[in-house]
Parts: sequence; C-alpha cells; structure tokens
Amino acid sequence: RAYDRSQPVTVRLEYRQANTALQVKTLEQQVTDVRRRNQTHFQVTGSEFQAGGRVTAWRVSLLRGKEELASQQSYLWK
Repeated sequence: RAYDRSQPVTVRLEYRQANTALQVKTLEQQVTDVRRRNQTHFQVTGSEFQAGGRVTAWRVSLLRGKEELASQQSYLWK
C-alpha cells in the first residue's frame, strides 16, 4: 500500500516465460494519480508472447523511488 499519495509510484512486473528458461523480463508502469485503490494491467502479447510463450512465474512490486512498498509473487517465483 502507498499511504503517502502525494508522490507517484511505479508498478513493476518481473516475469519468466515458458520458452526463455530462467531469463527474467520486466515491465513497468508509473502511476501518478495514486488513489486508495488503483489497478494496473500488464499483458505479454504479440511477438513477445510468440517468442517467449506463456508466463510461467511472476512477481509484482510497488516502488517509490528505490524503496519497495509492497510485493506479491506467484507460487513458482524464486
């Protein structure tokens, strides 16, 4: 949770795909309008999906600068 809503936060998705073994890829989205509840959607599509395959493990983090405010991960994430 981001209790201080006056500053933007970054939502970072780290993920692995079926065809890329242990290679970790990253997507980020900055949220400037921080509210009590926000939703951020990420999609792995197109050539990225064709080459890498389905997402097999993931970790999502909420960051303010370099400080990690919160995170969640899939069961397969290590």
